[in-house]
Amino acid sequence: MVDYAVRRSVPSSLAQALIGWAALAATLATALAFGGDTPLAWITLAVIAHALLGAQIALNLARGAPGAAHRAARPLMLYLFALVWGLAQTAPAPAALAHPFWALAPGGTPAISADPIAGLHHILRLTTYAALFWIALNAATNARRATAFLTAIALFSTLLACYGLAASLTGVNPILGPLEDGNVKASFLNRNSYATYAIFGMLANLGLYLQVMQNREPARDRRRALRQVIERFFGTGWVFAFGALLCLAALLMGGSRAGSTAGILAIAVLGLCLRSSFGRTRALWLPVAGGLAVVIFALSGTVRDRVARAGTDPREHIYPEIIAGLSERPILGHGLGAFGDTFHARVPLEAAGFEWSRAHNAYLQNLWELGLPAAALFYAALAWLGLALLRGAWVRRRERLYVSIALAAYVAGALHAMVDFSFQIPAVTALFAMLMGIGCAHARPRLRA
Repeated sequence: MVDYAVRRSVPSSLAQALIGWAALAATLATALAFGGDTPLAWITLAVIAHALLGAQIALNLARGAPGAAHRAARPLMLYLFALVWGLAQTAPAPAALAHPFWALAPGGTPAISADPIAGLHHILRLTTYAALFWIALNAATNARRATAFLTAIALFSTLLACYGLAASLTGVNPILGPLEDGNVKASFLNRNSYATYAIFGMLANLGLYLQVMQNREPARDRRRALRQVIERFFGTGWVFAFGALLCLAALLMGGSRAGSTAGILAIAVLGLCLRSSFGRTRALWLPVAGGLAVVIFALSGTVRDRVARAGTDPREHIYPEIIAGLSERPILGHGLGAFGDTFHARVPLEAAGFEWSRAHNAYLQNLWELGLPAAALFYAALAWLGLALLRGAWVRRRERLYVSIALAAYVAGALHAMVDFSFQIPAVTALFAMLMGIGCAHARPRLRA
């Protein structure tokens, strides 16, 4: 009976690994296609993610167990309720509920949303991220596989940072074309979007470095302890330390003020989470101190120059206008993806010289598009995940690394979303979803899969 169970678990584990690796490969590859900010790129990711989700559900059913379902069932339900409302916004609606825009298009089919096609596109994107999260949640319950996933993310982010730095220094970017400025954007169309991606890569590298350098068997004397530290560093530790510094350099040379600030805070969160686990070995924290020194130095360079050159931020005029406009349709919303079309008429003169297809604040944009009730469900789902990660980082003793990296990425993403639109770039949100899945898989005692 035991032998049969073991033989049965081998193909199941292999299938789970294939599904997880395929999802991660598609997620990372999307970053090379302008961050996935093109229809072909994100639709391709959506097709792959949904196909893999079907395979994941079939695998869970074949196992006869829910897998990691109970770990995220409630936040996923809240998330899906918000998406159901987003879908309802695109359906034909009575004139009393239809958006006022439809009065200008008498030949169309009235709907709550001002742009039902954009709404359907956004629903597809959001279900894609949920699918990637679900796959990572199931695949990463195996600690070795979770470490392998983080290693792939760290190495890919390092290579992408190298590419971005080289393109910035030479002025030649084969993916984006000639660069008009020296800001590091790698394969992304916007430096702020790449900043969030670089933070995720930096956290993966830094966390893995700490894991490699962890002193699991304390030496009897200082000489042997020093030898062990040197061996671990020059074995594999230097790869992740170098990767963390490269990602940090790419982040700072991108010139994103909010991104740099979020990156500093993310390092602090990761350090606090892992302090009790790795804090006894002082040598582990030397790269962290060095990284912060680089941050301070860089703030007197690219980022500080941007701060000095910046005048009045046009977002100061946009945010109050968005808040004032929420009263127009506080319950129904304007429809997912309809912000650009419905807000143009409200753009104040002080900000009229800029394009406002996005609100540069994910929270306000979701409130505008979904309406207050649905947006509250959406944020409740995300808050639930954040609290689960916080609890995991607080109570876990083993395998805390995965939860800590996810929590630091969560904090960085949440802060940067207050002033930019990184989470509206598919590659960024897809990687975020994978990191959240990896972290939530270990936020509670591990499942025996």
